[in-house]
Amino acid sequence: MSDNAPNDSKRKRRETKSRKDQHKKEKIDSRNKRFPGSKHVSAAENVQPSIDSKCHHAMPPALDIIFGRCDGDLTRAGEQALAWMIAPNKVEKFLCDVLEKKTLLVRRGSSGQGDYFSGLFSKSWIEELFSERKLHYNRDFSLTQYRDSVRTTLKPSLMKAAFSEDVWSLFDGEEKASIRILRPQEHSDPIWKIISSLESFMGSGGGANAYLTPGGSQGFAPHYDDIDAFILQLEGKKSWTVYQINPEWLVRDSEIDEMSDEQRECMNLFPQHPLMSSEDFTPEQVEKYLKPCVEIVLEAGDLLYIPRGMVHQAKADEDSLHVTISTGQRNTWADFIGEAIPPAVELACRSDAAHDCARLRELLPRDYMSFMGIVHSDRNDDPRRTQFHKEVDRLITTYVMKHLDYDLIADRMAAKFQHDRHRPVDVLGDTEKSSSKVRKDSQIALVAKGTATLTIEGDAAVLYHSCKNTRVYHQTDPRGLEFEQEDAYIIEPILMSDPNIPIAVKSLGHSFEDIRRVVGFLLDEDIVKLV
Repeated sequence: MSDNAPNDSKRKRRETKSRKDQHKKEKIDSRNKRFPGSKHVSAAENVQPSIDSKCHHAMPPALDIIFGRCDGDLTRAGEQALAWMIAPNKVEKFLCDVLEKKTLLVRRGSSGQGDYFSGLFSKSWIEELFSERKLHYNRDFSLTQYRDSVRTTLKPSLMKAAFSEDVWSLFDGEEKASIRILRPQEHSDPIWKIISSLESFMGSGGGANAYLTPGGSQGFAPHYDDIDAFILQLEGKKSWTVYQINPEWLVRDSEIDEMSDEQRECMNLFPQHPLMSSEDFTPEQVEKYLKPCVEIVLEAGDLLYIPRGMVHQAKADEDSLHVTISTGQRNTWADFIGEAIPPAVELACRSDAAHDCARLRELLPRDYMSFMGIVHSDRNDDPRRTQFHKEVDRLITTYVMKHLDYDLIADRMAAKFQHDRHRPVDVLGDTEKSSSKVRKDSQIALVAKGTATLTIEGDAAVLYHSCKNTRVYHQTDPRGLEFEQEDAYIIEPILMSDPNIPIAVKSLGHSFEDIRRVVGFLLDEDIVKLV
Protein backbone atom coordinates (compact mmCIF):
# COMPACT_ATOMS: atom_id res chain seq x y z
CA MET A 1 0.00 0.00 0.00
CA SER A 2 1.34 3.45 -0.93
CA ASP A 3 2.09 6.24 1.56
CA ASN A 4 -0.93 8.11 0.18
CA ALA A 5 -3.49 5.40 0.95
CA PRO A 6 -4.58 6.57 4.43
CA ASN A 7 -4.93 10.13 3.27
CA ASP A 8 -6.77 9.06 0.09
CA SER A 9 -9.24 7.08 2.20
CA LYS A 10 -9.74 10.04 4.48
CA ARG A 11 -10.42 12.27 1.50
CA LYS A 12 -12.92 9.83 -0.01
CA ARG A 13 -14.78 9.60 3.29
CA ARG A 14 -14.90 13.38 3.52
CA GLU A 15 -16.21 13.73 -0.03
CA THR A 16 -18.84 11.03 0.53
CA LYS A 17 -19.98 12.68 3.71
CA SER A 18 -20.13 16.06 1.98
CA ARG A 19 -22.35 14.72 -0.77
CA LYS A 20 -24.78 13.34 1.76
CA ASP A 21 -24.75 16.38 4.00
CA GLN A 22 -27.88 18.39 3.21
CA HIS A 23 -26.77 21.27 5.39
CA LYS A 24 -23.64 21.56 3.28
CA LYS A 25 -25.73 21.60 0.11
CA GLU A 26 -27.80 24.48 1.47
CA LYS A 27 -24.67 26.46 2.22
CA ILE A 28 -23.32 25.89 -1.27
CA ASP A 29 -26.65 26.94 -2.75
CA SER A 30 -26.42 30.10 -0.68
CA ARG A 31 -22.89 30.80 -1.92
CA ASN A 32 -23.99 30.30 -5.51
CA LYS A 33 -26.52 33.09 -4.97
CA ARG A 34 -23.67 35.35 -3.91
CA PHE A 35 -21.58 34.35 -6.92
CA PRO A 36 -24.25 33.85 -9.62
CA GLY A 37 -23.29 31.38 -12.31
CA SER A 38 -20.40 29.91 -10.37
CA LYS A 39 -19.96 26.19 -10.11
CA HIS A 40 -18.39 24.88 -6.94
CA VAL A 41 -16.47 21.70 -7.59
CA SER A 42 -14.67 19.51 -5.15
CA ALA A 43 -10.96 20.11 -5.04
CA ALA A 44 -10.40 16.55 -6.19
CA GLU A 45 -12.33 17.08 -9.43
CA ASN A 46 -10.06 17.49 -12.45
CA VAL A 47 -11.60 18.50 -15.78
CA GLN A 48 -9.27 18.55 -18.77
CA PRO A 49 -10.68 21.06 -21.30
CA SER A 50 -9.93 20.50 -24.92
CA ILE A 51 -7.92 23.07 -26.86
CA ASP A 52 -8.26 23.10 -30.61
CA SER A 53 -5.13 22.48 -32.65
CA LYS A 54 -3.45 25.70 -33.71
CA CYS A 55 -1.78 26.79 -36.91
CA HIS A 56 1.94 27.12 -36.29
CA HIS A 57 3.52 30.39 -37.46
CA ALA A 58 6.62 32.21 -36.34
CA MET A 59 6.25 34.43 -33.28
CA PRO A 60 7.37 38.07 -33.79
CA PRO A 61 10.95 38.23 -32.39
CA ALA A 62 10.10 40.89 -29.80
CA LEU A 63 7.21 38.82 -28.45
CA ASP A 64 9.40 35.73 -28.48
CA ILE A 65 11.67 37.50 -26.00
CA ILE A 66 8.78 38.81 -23.87
CA PHE A 67 7.02 35.46 -23.58
CA GLY A 68 10.18 33.36 -23.59
CA ARG A 69 10.95 34.24 -19.98
CA CYS A 70 9.44 31.44 -17.91
CA ASP A 71 9.20 33.49 -14.73
CA GLY A 72 5.44 33.21 -14.18
CA ASP A 73 5.04 37.00 -14.11
CA LEU A 74 2.13 37.58 -16.49
CA THR A 75 1.71 41.18 -15.28
CA ARG A 76 5.28 41.98 -16.32
CA ALA A 77 4.70 40.27 -19.66
CA GLY A 78 1.48 42.22 -20.20
CA GLU A 79 3.18 45.53 -19.51
CA GLN A 80 5.97 44.67 -21.94
CA ALA A 81 3.49 43.51 -24.60
CA LEU A 82 1.64 46.83 -24.27
CA ALA A 83 4.96 48.70 -24.46
CA TRP A 84 5.78 46.81 -27.66
CA MET A 85 2.42 47.66 -29.24
CA ILE A 86 2.51 51.40 -28.48
CA ALA A 87 6.29 52.00 -28.77
CA PRO A 88 7.93 54.50 -28.69
CA ASN A 89 5.23 55.80 -26.32
CA LYS A 90 5.76 54.95 -22.66
CA VAL A 91 3.28 52.75 -20.81
CA GLU A 92 3.10 54.99 -17.75
CA LYS A 93 2.32 58.05 -19.86
CA PHE A 94 -0.27 56.09 -21.85
CA LEU A 95 -2.05 54.99 -18.67
CA CYS A 96 -2.05 58.51 -17.20
CA ASP A 97 -2.74 60.66 -20.25
CA VAL A 98 -4.35 58.51 -22.94
CA LEU A 99 -6.31 55.53 -21.58
CA GLU A 100 -10.07 56.29 -21.65
CA LYS A 101 -9.30 59.93 -22.61
CA LYS A 102 -8.17 60.26 -26.22
CA THR A 103 -6.91 58.42 -29.28
CA LEU A 104 -3.30 57.46 -29.86
CA LEU A 105 -1.74 57.01 -33.31
CA VAL A 106 1.60 55.26 -33.84
CA ARG A 107 3.07 55.52 -37.34
CA ARG A 108 5.46 52.81 -38.50
CA GLY A 109 4.47 51.88 -42.05
CA SER A 110 5.83 55.09 -43.56
CA SER A 111 9.19 54.64 -41.79
CA GLY A 112 10.02 51.21 -43.13
CA GLN A 113 8.50 49.20 -40.26
CA GLY A 114 5.58 47.73 -42.17
CA ASP A 115 6.45 44.27 -40.88
CA TYR A 116 6.28 45.33 -37.20
CA PHE A 117 3.25 43.13 -36.53
CA SER A 118 4.31 40.36 -38.89
CA GLY A 119 3.56 36.93 -37.43
CA LEU A 120 0.40 37.89 -35.53
CA PHE A 121 -2.03 36.96 -38.30
CA SER A 122 -2.22 37.20 -42.09
CA LYS A 123 -4.48 36.77 -45.08
CA SER A 124 -2.62 33.60 -46.04
CA TRP A 125 -3.25 32.32 -42.51
CA ILE A 126 -6.96 32.98 -42.96
CA GLU A 127 -6.89 31.21 -46.32
CA GLU A 128 -5.29 28.24 -44.61
CA LEU A 129 -8.03 28.11 -41.96
CA PHE A 130 -10.76 28.21 -44.61
CA SER A 131 -9.07 25.61 -46.80
CA GLU A 132 -8.96 23.23 -43.83
CA ARG A 133 -12.64 24.01 -43.05
CA LYS A 134 -11.88 25.08 -39.49
CA LEU A 135 -14.20 28.08 -39.50
CA HIS A 136 -17.98 27.94 -39.07
CA TYR A 137 -20.33 30.65 -40.28
CA ASN A 138 -21.47 33.06 -37.53
CA ARG A 139 -19.57 31.14 -34.87
CA ASP A 140 -15.98 31.64 -35.95
CA PHE A 141 -16.44 34.33 -38.59
CA SER A 142 -19.07 36.54 -40.19
CA LEU A 143 -19.44 38.22 -43.59
CA THR A 144 -20.56 41.84 -43.54
CA GLN A 145 -20.97 44.76 -45.90
CA TYR A 146 -21.94 48.42 -45.50
CA ARG A 147 -23.70 49.88 -48.50
CA ASP A 148 -26.13 52.75 -48.92
CA SER A 149 -25.82 53.52 -45.19
CA VAL A 150 -26.98 50.02 -44.20
CA ARG A 151 -24.85 47.28 -42.64
CA THR A 152 -25.79 43.75 -43.69
CA THR A 153 -24.64 40.36 -42.44
CA LEU A 154 -24.45 37.87 -45.29
CA LYS A 155 -25.64 34.30 -44.69
CA PRO A 156 -26.75 35.16 -41.13
CA SER A 157 -28.53 31.86 -40.46
CA LEU A 158 -25.74 29.49 -41.50
CA MET A 159 -23.76 27.72 -38.76
CA LYS A 160 -21.91 25.08 -40.77
CA ALA A 161 -18.23 24.91 -41.65
CA ALA A 162 -17.52 27.16 -44.61
CA PHE A 163 -16.17 26.07 -47.96
CA SER A 164 -13.22 28.22 -48.94
CA GLU A 165 -14.44 28.95 -52.47
CA ASP A 166 -17.83 30.19 -51.20
CA VAL A 167 -16.21 32.70 -48.85
CA TRP A 168 -13.68 34.05 -51.33
CA SER A 169 -16.30 34.44 -54.05
CA LEU A 170 -18.15 36.84 -51.74
CA PHE A 171 -14.93 38.62 -50.78
CA ASP A 172 -13.63 39.02 -54.35
CA GLY A 173 -17.00 39.36 -56.10
CA GLU A 174 -19.34 42.31 -56.43
CA GLU A 175 -20.56 41.79 -52.84
CA LYS A 176 -17.12 42.85 -51.55
CA ALA A 177 -17.93 41.22 -48.23
CA SER A 178 -15.67 41.91 -45.26
CA ILE A 179 -14.55 38.84 -43.33
CA ARG A 180 -14.58 39.26 -39.57
CA ILE A 181 -12.65 36.48 -37.85
CA LEU A 182 -14.00 36.07 -34.33
CA ARG A 183 -11.49 35.19 -31.62
CA PRO A 184 -8.32 34.83 -33.74
CA GLN A 185 -6.52 34.04 -30.49
CA GLU A 186 -7.90 30.51 -30.82
CA HIS A 187 -5.60 30.07 -33.80
CA SER A 188 -2.75 32.49 -33.17
CA ASP A 189 -0.31 31.93 -30.31
CA PRO A 190 0.99 35.54 -30.39
CA ILE A 191 -2.50 37.08 -30.18
CA TRP A 192 -3.51 34.71 -27.37
CA LYS A 193 -0.37 35.52 -25.38
CA ILE A 194 -0.81 39.26 -25.84
CA ILE A 195 -4.43 39.07 -24.66
CA SER A 196 -3.78 36.79 -21.70
CA SER A 197 -0.85 38.85 -20.45
CA LEU A 198 -2.74 42.13 -20.98
CA GLU A 199 -5.58 40.69 -18.91
CA SER A 200 -3.15 40.27 -16.02
CA PHE A 201 -1.68 43.75 -16.46
CA MET A 202 -4.98 45.59 -16.95
CA GLY A 203 -6.97 43.49 -14.45
CA SER A 204 -9.89 42.93 -16.81
CA GLY A 205 -10.95 40.52 -19.53
CA GLY A 206 -9.76 41.02 -23.09
CA GLY A 207 -10.42 39.74 -26.58
CA ALA A 208 -9.71 40.16 -30.26
CA ASN A 209 -11.27 40.15 -33.72
CA ALA A 210 -9.57 40.26 -37.11
CA TYR A 211 -11.04 42.16 -40.06
CA LEU A 212 -10.18 41.37 -43.70
CA THR A 213 -11.79 43.97 -45.98
CA PRO A 214 -11.70 44.14 -49.80
CA GLY A 215 -10.26 47.31 -51.30
CA GLY A 216 -12.81 50.05 -51.94
CA SER A 217 -15.34 48.69 -49.45
CA GLN A 218 -16.56 49.15 -45.89
CA GLY A 219 -17.83 46.43 -43.59
CA PHE A 220 -19.38 48.32 -40.68
CA ALA A 221 -21.47 51.41 -40.00
CA PRO A 222 -20.35 54.22 -37.69
CA HIS A 223 -20.61 52.96 -34.10
CA TYR A 224 -18.86 52.92 -30.74
CA ASP A 225 -17.69 49.94 -28.70
CA ASP A 226 -17.87 48.98 -25.03
CA ILE A 227 -14.15 48.22 -24.96
CA ASP A 228 -10.86 50.06 -25.33
CA ALA A 229 -9.54 49.07 -28.75
CA PHE A 230 -5.98 48.69 -30.01
CA ILE A 231 -6.13 48.51 -33.81
CA LEU A 232 -3.07 46.81 -35.26
CA GLN A 233 -2.81 47.23 -39.04
CA LEU A 234 -1.27 44.03 -40.41
CA GLU A 235 -1.64 44.29 -44.20
CA GLY A 236 -2.80 46.85 -46.73
CA LYS A 237 -4.27 50.29 -46.01
CA LYS A 238 -7.45 51.45 -44.33
CA SER A 239 -8.90 54.94 -43.88
CA TRP A 240 -10.22 55.64 -40.39
CA THR A 241 -12.44 58.41 -39.09
CA VAL A 242 -12.94 58.88 -35.35
CA TYR A 243 -15.50 61.37 -34.08
CA GLN A 244 -16.16 63.54 -31.06
CA ILE A 245 -19.33 65.39 -30.08
CA ASN A 246 -19.72 68.74 -31.79
CA PRO A 247 -19.11 71.39 -29.07
CA GLU A 248 -22.43 73.09 -29.76
CA TRP A 249 -24.23 70.06 -28.30
CA LEU A 250 -22.13 69.77 -25.14
CA VAL A 251 -23.98 70.54 -21.92
CA ARG A 252 -22.47 71.86 -18.69
CA ASP A 253 -23.58 70.28 -15.42
CA SER A 254 -25.29 73.53 -14.47
CA GLU A 255 -27.34 73.42 -17.67
CA ILE A 256 -28.68 69.88 -17.45
CA ASP A 257 -32.12 70.95 -16.23
CA GLU A 258 -32.41 73.36 -19.16
CA MET A 259 -31.37 71.01 -21.97
CA SER A 260 -33.17 71.12 -25.28
CA ASP A 261 -34.66 67.94 -26.73
CA GLU A 262 -31.81 67.78 -29.25
CA GLN A 263 -29.17 68.13 -26.54
CA ARG A 264 -30.84 65.37 -24.56
CA GLU A 265 -30.94 63.13 -27.64
CA CYS A 266 -27.24 63.79 -28.22
CA MET A 267 -26.37 62.84 -24.64
CA ASN A 268 -28.44 59.66 -24.87
CA LEU A 269 -26.92 58.66 -28.22
CA PHE A 270 -23.31 59.32 -27.27
CA PRO A 271 -22.69 58.73 -23.52
CA GLN A 272 -19.20 59.01 -22.13
CA HIS A 273 -17.61 55.68 -21.12
CA PRO A 274 -20.65 53.57 -22.16
CA LEU A 275 -21.23 50.15 -20.65
CA MET A 276 -22.69 48.70 -23.85
CA SER A 277 -21.75 48.98 -27.53
CA SER A 278 -23.94 51.19 -29.68
CA GLU A 279 -26.32 50.40 -32.48
CA ASP A 280 -25.32 51.54 -35.96
CA PHE A 281 -25.57 55.30 -36.42
CA THR A 282 -27.08 56.90 -39.49
CA PRO A 283 -25.14 59.41 -41.59
CA GLU A 284 -27.67 62.04 -40.50
CA GLN A 285 -26.95 61.43 -36.81
CA VAL A 286 -23.22 61.57 -37.41
CA GLU A 287 -23.42 64.76 -39.46
CA LYS A 288 -25.72 66.49 -36.97
CA TYR A 289 -24.07 65.69 -33.66
CA LEU A 290 -20.45 64.73 -34.35
CA LYS A 291 -17.32 66.08 -35.97
CA PRO A 292 -14.15 64.21 -36.99
CA CYS A 293 -11.24 64.41 -34.57
CA VAL A 294 -9.05 61.83 -36.37
CA GLU A 295 -8.91 61.23 -40.11
CA ILE A 296 -6.00 59.01 -41.05
CA VAL A 297 -4.91 56.16 -43.30
CA LEU A 298 -3.39 53.23 -41.42
CA GLU A 299 -0.62 51.31 -43.17
CA ALA A 300 0.89 47.97 -42.20
CA GLY A 301 2.76 48.37 -38.91
CA ASP A 302 0.64 51.31 -37.68
CA LEU A 303 -1.42 51.28 -34.49
CA LEU A 304 -4.50 53.29 -33.52
CA TYR A 305 -5.94 53.27 -30.00
CA ILE A 306 -9.63 54.23 -29.70
CA PRO A 307 -11.14 54.66 -26.21
CA ARG A 308 -14.42 53.06 -25.29
CA GLY A 309 -17.35 55.13 -26.50
CA MET A 310 -15.70 57.05 -29.36
CA VAL A 311 -17.64 56.69 -32.62
CA HIS A 312 -15.58 55.46 -35.56
CA GLN A 313 -15.78 53.95 -39.04
CA ALA A 314 -13.23 52.68 -41.55
CA LYS A 315 -13.00 51.99 -45.29
CA ALA A 316 -10.33 49.90 -47.00
CA ASP A 317 -8.28 51.78 -49.63
CA GLU A 318 -6.93 48.41 -50.78
CA ASP A 319 -7.31 44.88 -49.44
CA SER A 320 -6.77 45.42 -45.73
CA LEU A 321 -6.26 43.24 -42.66
CA HIS A 322 -6.20 44.50 -39.11
CA VAL A 323 -6.59 42.95 -35.67
CA THR A 324 -8.42 44.72 -32.87
CA ILE A 325 -7.19 43.77 -29.40
CA SER A 326 -9.58 44.85 -26.65
CA THR A 327 -9.50 45.44 -22.93
CA GLY A 328 -11.64 47.03 -20.23
CA GLN A 329 -15.03 45.44 -20.87
CA ARG A 330 -17.51 45.67 -17.95
CA ASN A 331 -14.87 46.45 -15.36
CA THR A 332 -16.12 49.84 -14.17
CA TRP A 333 -17.14 51.47 -10.92
CA ALA A 334 -20.72 51.00 -12.06
CA ASP A 335 -20.19 47.25 -12.33
CA PHE A 336 -18.61 47.14 -8.87
CA ILE A 337 -21.46 49.10 -7.26
CA GLY A 338 -24.03 47.08 -9.19
CA GLU A 339 -22.59 43.92 -7.64
CA ALA A 340 -22.46 45.51 -4.18
CA ILE A 341 -26.08 46.52 -3.60
CA PRO A 342 -27.95 43.14 -3.77
CA PRO A 343 -25.73 41.32 -1.23
CA ALA A 344 -25.85 44.37 1.04
CA VAL A 345 -29.66 44.21 1.09
CA GLU A 346 -29.52 40.46 1.74
CA LEU A 347 -26.99 40.90 4.53
CA ALA A 348 -29.04 43.68 6.15
CA CYS A 349 -32.08 41.42 6.29
CA ARG A 350 -30.35 38.32 7.68
CA SER A 351 -27.62 39.72 9.91
CA ASP A 352 -27.54 39.36 13.69
CA ALA A 353 -29.06 42.83 13.87
CA ALA A 354 -31.77 42.06 11.31
CA HIS A 355 -34.47 42.90 13.86
CA ASP A 356 -33.30 46.51 13.56
CA CYS A 357 -34.01 46.33 9.81
CA ALA A 358 -37.60 45.19 10.10
CA ARG A 359 -38.74 48.21 8.13
CA LEU A 360 -36.95 46.81 5.05
CA ARG A 361 -39.14 43.72 5.21
CA GLU A 362 -42.44 45.51 5.62
CA LEU A 363 -44.87 45.58 2.70
CA LEU A 364 -44.78 48.41 0.19
CA PRO A 365 -47.71 50.85 0.36
CA ARG A 366 -50.80 49.12 -0.93
CA ASP A 367 -51.48 51.85 -3.49
CA TYR A 368 -47.91 52.77 -4.55
CA MET A 369 -48.58 51.78 -8.18
CA SER A 370 -51.22 54.50 -8.35
CA PHE A 371 -48.68 57.28 -7.85
CA MET A 372 -45.28 55.76 -8.76
CA GLY A 373 -44.09 54.82 -12.24
CA ILE A 374 -43.41 56.57 -15.54
CA VAL A 375 -47.01 57.56 -16.16
CA HIS A 376 -47.04 59.36 -12.80
CA SER A 377 -43.54 60.86 -13.03
CA ASP A 378 -44.80 64.36 -13.82
CA ARG A 379 -46.93 64.54 -10.66
CA ASN A 380 -44.37 66.50 -8.68
CA ASP A 381 -47.03 68.03 -6.48
CA ASP A 382 -48.22 64.65 -5.15
CA PRO A 383 -47.00 64.40 -1.51
CA ARG A 384 -47.16 60.62 -1.67
CA ARG A 385 -44.40 60.60 -4.29
CA THR A 386 -42.24 62.90 -2.19
CA GLN A 387 -42.71 60.73 0.88
CA PHE A 388 -41.97 57.55 -1.09
CA HIS A 389 -38.70 58.98 -2.42
CA LYS A 390 -37.64 60.10 1.05
CA GLU A 391 -38.40 56.71 2.58
CA VAL A 392 -36.40 54.81 -0.03
CA ASP A 393 -33.44 57.16 0.45
CA ARG A 394 -33.70 56.76 4.22
CA LEU A 395 -33.83 52.96 4.11
CA ILE A 396 -30.82 52.78 1.81
CA THR A 397 -28.80 55.23 3.88
CA THR A 398 -29.77 53.79 7.27
CA TYR A 399 -29.69 50.05 6.61
CA VAL A 400 -28.14 49.12 3.26
CA MET A 401 -25.07 51.36 3.10
CA LYS A 402 -23.58 50.08 6.34
CA HIS A 403 -23.73 46.51 5.04
CA LEU A 404 -21.76 47.14 1.86
CA ASP A 405 -18.90 44.64 1.97
CA TYR A 406 -16.29 45.99 -0.41
CA ASP A 407 -13.94 43.04 0.05
CA LEU A 408 -16.74 40.60 -0.73
CA ILE A 409 -17.53 42.46 -3.95
CA ALA A 410 -13.85 42.69 -4.89
CA ASP A 411 -13.64 38.90 -4.50
CA ARG A 412 -16.83 38.52 -6.50
CA MET A 413 -15.46 40.65 -9.34
CA ALA A 414 -12.15 38.79 -9.16
CA ALA A 415 -13.94 35.42 -9.37
CA LYS A 416 -15.78 36.63 -12.46
CA PHE A 417 -12.48 37.81 -13.95
CA GLN A 418 -10.90 34.40 -13.38
CA HIS A 419 -13.77 32.81 -15.32
CA ASP A 420 -13.76 35.42 -18.11
CA ARG A 421 -10.06 35.54 -18.84
CA HIS A 422 -8.19 33.49 -21.42
CA ARG A 423 -5.97 30.57 -20.50
CA PRO A 424 -2.96 31.93 -18.59
CA VAL A 425 -1.09 28.63 -18.33
CA ASP A 426 1.72 28.16 -20.91
CA VAL A 427 1.76 31.82 -21.93
CA LEU A 428 5.27 32.01 -20.47
CA GLY A 429 6.88 28.80 -21.72
CA ASP A 430 5.28 25.36 -21.55
CA THR A 431 4.24 23.88 -18.21
CA GLU A 432 5.07 20.21 -17.99
CA LYS A 433 2.54 18.08 -16.16
CA SER A 434 4.27 16.25 -13.34
CA SER A 435 3.26 12.70 -12.46
CA SER A 436 5.28 12.75 -9.25
CA LYS A 437 3.65 12.64 -5.83
CA VAL A 438 4.11 15.27 -3.18
CA ARG A 439 6.81 14.23 -0.72
CA LYS A 440 8.11 15.86 2.42
CA ASP A 441 11.18 17.12 0.56
CA SER A 442 9.18 18.39 -2.45
CA GLN A 443 9.36 21.96 -3.67
CA ILE A 444 6.58 23.72 -5.54
CA ALA A 445 6.09 27.01 -7.40
CA LEU A 446 3.19 28.93 -8.87
CA VAL A 447 2.70 28.30 -12.57
CA ALA A 448 1.77 31.97 -13.00
CA LYS A 449 0.99 34.75 -10.55
CA GLY A 450 -2.52 36.21 -10.33
CA THR A 451 -4.36 33.23 -11.79
CA ALA A 452 -6.33 32.38 -8.62
CA THR A 453 -8.44 34.26 -6.07
CA LEU A 454 -8.88 32.95 -2.51
CA THR A 455 -11.88 33.98 -0.47
CA ILE A 456 -13.77 32.81 2.60
CA GLU A 457 -17.44 31.91 2.22
CA GLY A 458 -19.17 30.81 5.38
CA ASP A 459 -16.94 28.20 7.01
CA ALA A 460 -15.15 27.22 3.79
CA ALA A 461 -12.17 28.57 1.90
CA VAL A 462 -13.02 28.81 -1.81
CA LEU A 463 -10.39 29.17 -4.52
CA TYR A 464 -11.48 30.57 -7.89
CA HIS A 465 -8.93 30.15 -10.65
CA SER A 466 -8.40 30.34 -14.40
CA CYS A 467 -5.77 27.65 -14.91
CA LYS A 468 -8.25 25.28 -16.57
CA ASN A 469 -9.56 27.97 -18.91
CA THR A 470 -8.96 27.61 -22.64
CA ARG A 471 -8.59 30.12 -25.44
CA VAL A 472 -12.33 29.72 -26.03
CA TYR A 473 -14.38 32.18 -23.97
CA HIS A 474 -16.28 30.36 -21.17
CA GLN A 475 -15.58 26.90 -22.61
CA THR A 476 -15.10 25.71 -19.04
CA ASP A 477 -17.36 26.28 -16.04
CA PRO A 478 -16.24 28.62 -13.23
CA ARG A 479 -13.76 26.81 -11.02
CA GLY A 480 -14.73 27.29 -7.39
CA LEU A 481 -12.62 24.82 -5.40
CA GLU A 482 -13.87 24.37 -1.86
CA PHE A 483 -11.45 23.65 1.00
CA GLU A 484 -11.60 23.52 4.75
CA GLN A 485 -11.27 27.03 6.16
CA GLU A 486 -8.00 26.13 7.89
CA ASP A 487 -6.55 25.22 4.49
CA ALA A 488 -6.51 28.93 3.64
CA TYR A 489 -3.38 29.25 5.79
CA ILE A 490 -1.64 26.80 3.44
CA ILE A 491 -2.99 28.28 0.22
CA GLU A 492 -2.46 31.98 0.97
CA PRO A 493 1.38 31.97 1.17
CA ILE A 494 1.50 29.90 -2.01
CA LEU A 495 -0.62 32.43 -3.93
CA MET A 496 1.41 35.33 -2.55
CA SER A 497 4.74 33.75 -3.49
CA ASP A 498 7.10 34.64 -6.33
CA PRO A 499 6.83 31.99 -9.08
CA ASN A 500 10.62 32.18 -9.45
CA ILE A 501 11.26 31.17 -5.84
CA PRO A 502 10.38 27.54 -5.01
CA ILE A 503 8.55 26.80 -1.80
CA ALA A 504 9.52 23.83 0.33
CA VAL A 505 6.27 22.12 1.26
CA LYS A 506 7.56 21.39 4.74
CA SER A 507 7.83 25.18 5.30
CA LEU A 508 4.06 25.67 4.99
CA GLY A 509 3.62 25.10 8.72
CA HIS A 510 0.90 22.45 8.87
CA SER A 511 0.75 18.68 9.12
CA PHE A 512 2.21 16.96 6.10
CA GLU A 513 -1.07 15.12 5.50
CA ASP A 514 -2.94 18.43 5.14
CA ILE A 515 -0.19 19.96 3.02
CA ARG A 516 -0.07 16.95 0.71
CA ARG A 517 -3.85 17.00 0.31
CA VAL A 518 -4.01 20.72 -0.49
CA VAL A 519 -0.94 20.82 -2.70
CA GLY A 520 -2.15 17.73 -4.53
CA PHE A 521 -5.35 19.55 -5.46
CA LEU A 522 -3.40 22.61 -6.62
CA LEU A 523 -1.20 20.39 -8.77
CA ASP A 524 -4.25 18.73 -10.33
CA GLU A 525 -5.64 22.15 -11.21
CA ASP A 526 -2.35 23.39 -12.77
CA ILE A 527 -2.13 26.21 -10.23
CA VAL A 528 1.28 25.04 -8.98
CA LYS A 529 3.99 22.76 -10.31
CA LEU A 530 6.67 20.59 -8.75
CA VAL A 531 10.19 21.94 -9.21
